[in-house]
Amino acid sequence: MDIGLPLILGLAIGAAFGMTAFAIVLSVRKARAAAAAPGAATPKTAMAGSKTAALENPAAKTSIISLAELSASSSSARRTRGETSIRELLVHREAQLGNSVFEVRELMRNLGDVITKTNTASAEAAVAFDAAHTNLEGIAPDDEDALISLHSVLLEEVGRVRDTNQWLRSELAEAKKGIEEQRRQIEELKSAVRADTLTKLPNRAAFDERIREFRQRLDRTGEIFTLLMLDIDHFKEVNDTYGHLNGDRVLKGVAMKLRESVRGNDVPCRLGGEEFAVLLPNTRESAARAVAERVRADLQKTIFKLDDNTVRITISGGLSEAWPGMDCPEALIKRADKALYNAKAGGRNRIDSFDETAAKA
Repeated sequence: MDIGLPLILGLAIGAAFGMTAFAIVLSVRKARAAAAAPGAATPKTAMAGSKTAALENPAAKTSIISLAELSASSSSARRTRGETSIRELLVHREAQLGNSVFEVRELMRNLGDVITKTNTASAEAAVAFDAAHTNLEGIAPDDEDALISLHSVLLEEVGRVRDTNQWLRSELAEAKKGIEEQRRQIEELKSAVRADTLTKLPNRAAFDERIREFRQRLDRTGEIFTLLMLDIDHFKEVNDTYGHLNGDRVLKGVAMKLRESVRGNDVPCRLGGEEFAVLLPNTRESAARAVAERVRADLQKTIFKLDDNTVRITISGGLSEAWPGMDCPEALIKRADKALYNAKAGGRNRIDSFDETAAKA
């Protein structure tokens, strides 16, 4: 009897599952690399508001946003805006990522045990098949008892290989589920770290990441983009008059209007305090001004309802277009900040560009 085919099948099955396990181990390493991504930068200090009387700029057409349901969502959101709550959030998220990495390492250890046991079973089966092949050469064709005994040995070994492979398949399926769940959690945590806890807009860390991406795309493809820096006028008076909790609700309302006013591919962010930014891809400064003016006008004609009170706000903005071959993100931010400062100094509730600022300097 020729047993070469069972031997080849057994070894082929073992090799196939060994390669599957190796592929999963590689995916785990990629998940670990994602979990080890560097932390984010701290928020930029917001521009201080003037103490002049504010909040009145009625327009012919107004929209009303009720902020009664927009209460602060966490204790950190109720604090005066600053760097402390963001740092605490990052520490918390990093601890969660650390736990995920630990669980992935445990999965890797379990997979290592599975592979070791499978390799051991495959090696034992190969030895048994070799022994059976040797015995077969010494059996006389008419020795039925010896052939029956050899058949029993072969069936037992084939069954053991089959059971081992079924067990391996089950263990690998469970490991795959665990790894996919860890990957999902890691992606969720990465997104959470880059979201502002109050407004749910991308935060300063996400802004820094995206502006680097936009700058790299400019170098690679020549795609122009423009940065719009925004700051709520006299926001300190909102906090002083209505309290920080209501100030937080106004910030949430402003974020809602900002999302509505920009285009679908624009990236609105909250940098900290009452300061926001919008990255406008594939947009020259002249086109970006139209978007910025729409944002400014929409906020000017919006009435924010705070329980029994109503609040009107205005916003000032500074524009700067990225310059090919000359800019780093920090320089672009500095120019937009300069334009924003000029808009504040020029009376607020206006949009200025860096070129206009430079011409007036």
